[in-house]
Amino acid sequence: MSKFDTAVTICKNDGVSHLMLQVFKYLRGYANKKSISFKYPRSAPDWSRVYHIPPNKITESLPQKHLSKISPNQGVLKGNWDKNTSRLNKSQIYIGLIERFGKELPWEETVYYKSGVRKMNNGKKINRCNASTVSEFKEYLHDLDRLFEDIKKNGYDQESLIEVNIGRNGQWILQHGNHRTAIAKILELETIPVMVIYRHNKWQKVRQEFATTECVNELPDNLSKYKTHPDLKTFI
Repeated sequence: MSKFDTAVTICKNDGVSHLMLQVFKYLRGYANKKSISFKYPRSAPDWSRVYHIPPNKITESLPQKHLSKISPNQGVLKGNWDKNTSRLNKSQIYIGLIERFGKELPWEETVYYKSGVRKMNNGKKINRCNASTVSEFKEYLHDLDRLFEDIKKNGYDQESLIEVNIGRNGQWILQHGNHRTAIAKILELETIPVMVIYRHNKWQKVRQEFATTECVNELPDNLSKYKTHPDLKTFI
């Protein structure tokens, strides 16, 4: 889909104001990445790079509420956003998928289903799947059944990238792809393809240290401990 077609789709589905917000975030992301390339020419990230990491390396997720609505669509961010994460295995989505696919319970007996129905009974939508009725929610859950069986039978679709962030200490933080990550964990897949959306500013400084050192083994312990991190392999 071209950028023009994407813009038309966003405008039709979410309105002009949402389209303008997405354009603004895109421009902020472009400016952010240009700034990082100028400031860190030797360690500027390749934003299109795909990493293949074990799904069990992703233990935290970042609720959207902890990011500014005008955050760039991709880039290096300062602040404490990487400290405001949630444990992935404590989320109702993850627990519900474990109950469904790990314990083989009917959807109706899972916490995810019960929570969703409770939310709709209170007049709210389930934003993640845009369901406002029980029938719509059940159809969405059937789609998850099909997704699970497809990954189990055919393996993970390498074109379906999980979006992640990297915190100040190099931790992988889930941004988008909760269901696919949970299914990958349940199926004990060796790796999944991920693309980095945000890096913490302090982690970018770690990248700079690795990019500019003459010998990685001479780095102090607080830095050398990261030398096996996939995001630093370019410099080793």
